[in-house]
Amino acid sequence: MPYELHGRLTTPDDEVVVWHYLGLPQLTSLLNKRSLFFCRLDALEDKFEGMLPRSMVNLRREFHAKHTGPVVEKYDALINEATDPAQAAMFNAERTVVADSRDIVLSSIPERRACTAVSCWHMNDEEAMGMWRTYGSPEFGIAIKSSVARLKEALRAVGEPVYVAKVEYHNYESAPARGALMNRFVPVFWKQAAFRSEAELRCAVFDRDMSPTGISWFNPKGVSVPVDIDGLIERIVVSPAAAPWYIETVAALVQRFGFTGPVQPSELAADPSY
Repeated sequence: MPYELHGRLTTPDDEVVVWHYLGLPQLTSLLNKRSLFFCRLDALEDKFEGMLPRSMVNLRREFHAKHTGPVVEKYDALINEATDPAQAAMFNAERTVVADSRDIVLSSIPERRACTAVSCWHMNDEEAMGMWRTYGSPEFGIAIKSSVARLKEALRAVGEPVYVAKVEYHNYESAPARGALMNRFVPVFWKQAAFRSEAELRCAVFDRDMSPTGISWFNPKGVSVPVDIDGLIERIVVSPAAAPWYIETVAALVQRFGFTGPVQPSELAADPSY
């Protein structure tokens, strides 16, 4: 099933250049399995992945309290009027369940995080030194150069819907409540404002069952999604701090896996030519 468009998400134009920074083990796995790894949201470093902003959480709690309050009061009346101790105990148990229950939207967040996996790409016409430093080993980092069009086309082999969209960056303490956040897709494409420099394009897949107790195709860390490797990768770029022998090693290794595209050193490693 190819990439799917979603009305509440923003997908960049096809010609936008994207980069995926990774290490040699991850590249080897990608080429060997011919699959792109999607990491579960709850396995990512940022604990706010898939979360709602404080304003939305407060709004949901107020809504829940407004609608459960009258039910609790009704049980209070039933308990006071009950003449049978057993019946009063039953009413009290039911009252406790209602009073202690959490709003279903909020209580489902851990499940949504466990049942959503993403592949993260950086939108930029050129390499970014900040991304090399953050996501690539200084001497052994690797970057895959691609485009939005290539990425969408490469995902055609996936048997499940894949959503590709820009990440929005927000302050979770001050962001206003938005009804769109009740959609399960939107929080997946939100991140804290501190990550804005990543200019992330995100691909997301959802588990078929949407249940952490019955995950049908995810593993504890995520899922490997089959892709058209030759169509996905425009070129492989090796870290600006890499030694010549390492660049040669990467080129020889990827050829063994049938990749015939260019492998080249980072342009950031070049000396001034003027």
